[in-house]
Amino acid sequence: MKRFIVILFVAALLVFCVGLAYFSLHGNKGVEFEAEAENNEMPSVFEEFAETWNSQVAEWLAQEKSRVEGELQKWRSSSIPGASATLAMHERELEILLKRIALGDVVREKSVVDLPPDLMWEDGSHEPDMGDSRAVKGGEITLWNAAPFPTTVREFGPGSLNYFNHSLYDSVSLGLVELHQETGRPIPGVACSWAVSDDGKTVFYKLDSRARYSNGQMVRARDFLLGMCLRVSDFSRDPYWISRYRETLAAVSTYGDSIISVTLPYPVTLIPYMAARELHAASPAFYQKFDPSFPQKFQWKAAPTTGGYTVVSRDIHFGRSIAMSRVENWWAKDLKFYRNSCNVDKIEHRFIGEESIALELFRLGEIDAITVRKPDVWNGKFESPGFLGGFIERVVLKNEYPCPTYGIYLNTASFRLDDLDVRRGIFHALNMNEAIRTVFRGSFSQLRSFADGYGDLTKPFTPVPYSPEKARECFARAGFDRSGNDGILMDAEGRRLSFALTYASLSPLMTSICQHLRQYAKACGVDIRIDGLDSSTCARKVFEKRYEMVLWAEPASSPFPELYRTFHSSLARDEKGRLLTHTANLCSLADEQLDSLLMEERHAKTREELKKSLHAVQSRLDDLHAWVPGWKENGVRTAFWGWVCWPESKETDFCPVIIDDPLESHLYWIDSRKKQKILEAKKSEPMIPVGERAAGNRGVRANLE
Repeated sequence: MKRFIVILFVAALLVFCVGLAYFSLHGNKGVEFEAEAENNEMPSVFEEFAETWNSQVAEWLAQEKSRVEGELQKWRSSSIPGASATLAMHERELEILLKRIALGDVVREKSVVDLPPDLMWEDGSHEPDMGDSRAVKGGEITLWNAAPFPTTVREFGPGSLNYFNHSLYDSVSLGLVELHQETGRPIPGVACSWAVSDDGKTVFYKLDSRARYSNGQMVRARDFLLGMCLRVSDFSRDPYWISRYRETLAAVSTYGDSIISVTLPYPVTLIPYMAARELHAASPAFYQKFDPSFPQKFQWKAAPTTGGYTVVSRDIHFGRSIAMSRVENWWAKDLKFYRNSCNVDKIEHRFIGEESIALELFRLGEIDAITVRKPDVWNGKFESPGFLGGFIERVVLKNEYPCPTYGIYLNTASFRLDDLDVRRGIFHALNMNEAIRTVFRGSFSQLRSFADGYGDLTKPFTPVPYSPEKARECFARAGFDRSGNDGILMDAEGRRLSFALTYASLSPLMTSICQHLRQYAKACGVDIRIDGLDSSTCARKVFEKRYEMVLWAEPASSPFPELYRTFHSSLARDEKGRLLTHTANLCSLADEQLDSLLMEERHAKTREELKKSLHAVQSRLDDLHAWVPGWKENGVRTAFWGWVCWPESKETDFCPVIIDDPLESHLYWIDSRKKQKILEAKKSEPMIPVGERAAGNRGVRANLE
């Protein structure tokens, strides 16, 4: 009998251990957070947040008030160009600060009875659906990620600004309000409706009662305050958020568990979205152990998300891959705008530094889809018979999205480049259009504006033709009217017309561009000295403004251009005319007329006002000749195996128009039957070149080349 009991005990123990191992390996995506989801108490760090933050902001506002008053006193006695515009800017700044001080506390917890009466609620329900109703759930997809393996999957804190976290959080999580990917107008996110105050500075958001994090916990209004609290805490070691929230959030108020309001310092265009994007909900259960060891303790823990995908620890394979798993019973899976998205069960990101290895894995079918940026790869490798063209499709999308500002930045604080005639001559001497055509073989074209890709907000520049004759005319007006023995122009004192062209030598293509520009410029009497540096040295030289000309690009802002922060004179010179370094005004432009237009752009309340001011700003930039337009892609090039399916609906043709990577749209799906047929067929069918097989009707923005 005792022997039987021992055997029974051992058997039971074996079953328990096997079961434990099975569920550790195969448990569903919610298991990791199940215990946490039951805890709705706020972390201890939240207890004194409101009082501490309100005090810190009040002190900062007082300091800013004193600073601006001091600036006003200095600029009132200044006689340098642009002084009146800068004076007007500081007067406006002081007015905003005084109104913010009068508001009182920034963080407030109120009752529903404190809500303003007669709010006009909107819900975006009139906007069209997105995606394709034929989409099916299931399957897995493997993608190539060319970025370095991330140093963390934390949502904030040291190292969190990495490429993978953009895919994990920015492209997936739902904020209070989102933008429709086709129309660009507000649609519900975690909030099911919203209302704007009469003065246009405050937006009220009503949370959707169905909204849940991936750990199952309900999203509450206080969670957005917690998100603020965590980011500005000393524990997070992320000073960006302290500065960001101080400057952009005049007030944040909760009204019970289901309503929150955000007040901005001044009205802005598209305020339901612009105010919503400042806040991020945080699951109280997940952050219960938030303490000074946060960066290390949470380094490989992905925060619970309101979106359709999350990452669990077992899917992180260090140095190799990270998989994003579809949230089981995602709260928004049946809602309009989201029911046709987040279709595949798992998205595996393979981190591969060598492009040739990634292409070979794609050819073998181990990578399902790939975005190709290099024209020589697209036009070369993908044309070879070694690719299984009968089963792989290629698509070029002619989408309209904000473009990085590639181009030649001219430092107007440099000797000779402060002369407008010299800059005009350089525009005629740098044959950028021909350099782009030669180096990129027609796959790229010249940017139309510093704010290209914003639809009707973009005002195309007036093309400046390459012309040695016109270049020399401009240079002669600036005093460079004689040639040296080498053909380079000189002034009366024998000083040569020579400039260093700095660039980050990350790619042979950048060197080729600079060499072409140098060749064309020499025929115009200009000596271009190529100055190739490693990326960190180049960036340091640029932001210290020690360069003359630089081949550079700034990332595009979204959803609107933000030209004020790039060209206003307050970011170029101080009140005594001294050069300011480490600002975004890389061209060191200080122009009174431009400043006035930039102020109108910054404070535009409607889209029409914004459009009018942006067009005026772009026209003035055209006149000032401080930035030679570089290049943009003529289309996004994506190749994929035939089992990856894309929308072909009235609402969405392949992918949304205003997106720069179709694989970030999450509107595709996997046809498992088609995949099985292709895998079987490719074993016996001959290899044929890519593109010989029709891709079907992809519409005007998606065409098989």
